[in-house]
Amino acid sequence: MLPSSSISFRCIGKGNCGSIWASDGDTTVSSDAIKREDMNPGRSVRNDYETHQRIIDAFSNTSTTMPHLVPECRALIEQSDSKWWEEMSHRFPKRLDHCTSLVTERIPRIPRPGRDYLVDLFCPPSRKEFTKSNRADEDCLIRAYLGRRRRRTGPTKSALQLFSLRNYPLHIDQMEQLQLDTLAYANAMADALAVMHWAAKVDASDVEFVLAPPRKPGLPTSFKSTGLGEHVIWILDFDCCKPITMDIAGVEQACHAFFLNDPYYPRPYSTAIEDQDLWEGFRIRFLATSYRLLGAQSPYETLPLLLMDKIEECAMDRLRRKREIMEREKRDQT
Repeated sequence: MLPSSSISFRCIGKGNCGSIWASDGDTTVSSDAIKREDMNPGRSVRNDYETHQRIIDAFSNTSTTMPHLVPECRALIEQSDSKWWEEMSHRFPKRLDHCTSLVTERIPRIPRPGRDYLVDLFCPPSRKEFTKSNRADEDCLIRAYLGRRRRRTGPTKSALQLFSLRNYPLHIDQMEQLQLDTLAYANAMADALAVMHWAAKVDASDVEFVLAPPRKPGLPTSFKSTGLGEHVIWILDFDCCKPITMDIAGVEQACHAFFLNDPYYPRPYSTAIEDQDLWEGFRIRFLATSYRLLGAQSPYETLPLLLMDKIEECAMDRLRRKREIMEREKRDQT
């Protein structure tokens, strides 16, 4: 639970479920983040809280040395929790109403040298000075997009104007440019997905994988990068997750969630050979970790392979439909 303080909360991010707030300043309470359920009425902070705990339990009971962390889940605050709001309301802007809120551990932001490194490499020249001095861009987490490369045609004018370090999307080609070991990140994601499916038994829908420093420096399994510094994969945002059944229906649900999510995971049938190799590595690691989690002679031992095959089948169908649309458009132009 957050201690009482006179320090104001500052909005450090927004998503479909709600806005994210943290203490404005380097204080003893700066390691807490608050997700307010004040955006999409169809999204549930309560589900986020319950699933978050379920996933933490799954990881806690699973032996893994991979560099991924889940933020601590600290409290669910109801709209009717008058005592909490009486102590905390003055720290929010006056216009904000009381609402269901989730208190979690705040993920450490990318330090200044890492932020400047990203800006120097990828920010449009006209935006570099502004981005380096912009307060909002200090709240930097990196989305690891192993399933997408940037468009070769270059960014649009609007994309240049909207460059931001908040939830910065780092694509495969950028990771290669930074000389990051993409297979190592893919293995970590494969392990995490296997734990969420077979230990937590959730579909992992809309879960995010972001790169950020560990809660304590010197973690033996951390990724090391000259530009980004020490970091791990943090797993967060569980409000869209739903339980899965350990059968074909659960496989279908998990497959749907795989494609519904942002392109964190490698994708099958990519045009680049390197990307297809990355998918193969992800698939092999997912199956190996899944079989280890389920155990020998498990009644569910066929499910991991069924899921990988189903993902490949759906990817091929998507590719086929895309080609049909392109051919139809080409005929219409002639």
